[in-house]
Amino acid sequence: MSLLDLLVVGHFAIDYVVRDGDALPPSLGGTVTFSSLAAARLGAKVGIVSKVGPDFRDEYILVFARNGIDISDIKKVKTPTTKYSLKYTGEERSLALLSKCDPITPRDIKGSRDKATAIHLGPIAREISPQTINEVARWEKTVLLDLQGVIRKFDKNGNVSVESNPLLQEMVKNVTIVKASLKEGEVVTKVSGFEKVASSLLDMGCKISIVTLGARGSYISTCDGESLLIPAIKPRKVTDYTGAGDVYAGSFLVEYARTKDVRHSAIMASSAVSFKVEGHSTSGFASRKDIEERAKEYFATGHSC
Repeated sequence: MSLLDLLVVGHFAIDYVVRDGDALPPSLGGTVTFSSLAAARLGAKVGIVSKVGPDFRDEYILVFARNGIDISDIKKVKTPTTKYSLKYTGEERSLALLSKCDPITPRDIKGSRDKATAIHLGPIAREISPQTINEVARWEKTVLLDLQGVIRKFDKNGNVSVESNPLLQEMVKNVTIVKASLKEGEVVTKVSGFEKVASSLLDMGCKISIVTLGARGSYISTCDGESLLIPAIKPRKVTDYTGAGDVYAGSFLVEYARTKDVRHSAIMASSAVSFKVEGHSTSGFASRKDIEERAKEYFATGHSC
């Protein structure tokens, strides 16, 4: 029997966020932060595999321990923690990598192989190699690969752009689920429009493709021929979009691993995101009850998929 419902793999980040010209205090970020907390609040048993530097404060790790998340595979190394500068103007953002921690290898993850039902591979700075991704994908787990940290490119000043990875086909064909923003998906597949992007990702071999569309919601396609356009559930207010895609991925993955119901999983993910953007960093995570109630309320008002 698995001890964990979800294992999230990738670097933490310390984010330096500027929103519409206003600098916010440094905050905890990275896919592992947002995905693990979202899944834990949905009632999942969650573990993290990550590496952090001596600059990573103990109080950060306590956030996860207090949420019942297994922190035993978070390793402290001598290299500084991964850090990003994020500048937002509305929903648009620019990224710059300030530092990068040590890579995550198969050896770092192997000890957790038999612990989890589902695995979220959430690299943010190419810290998980294609070889590591391919090895994990062959473990016969439900594996979600987020493309953002696989296709990021960094110039000499750390400024981030995206480019296709020549080894991407091999990575995508072995995983269960692939998630990408529309922009990322268009770069990777070289086609335009969310429907074509989702279809092209499926053609690479994954079983489910998710294309996130920001305020427009998300589009999901499956190898069984199911296609869904899921609207974004409107938040009460917008404080910070950082981590919205990671919350979506973690929420979708634990719900799909539990139910195998794509529509249900996407609606729960959309509702979880609507709470997350109302808060900053590790705030904004709602309970399962609140997420379910907001989803029911939203679709009861006449919104449809």
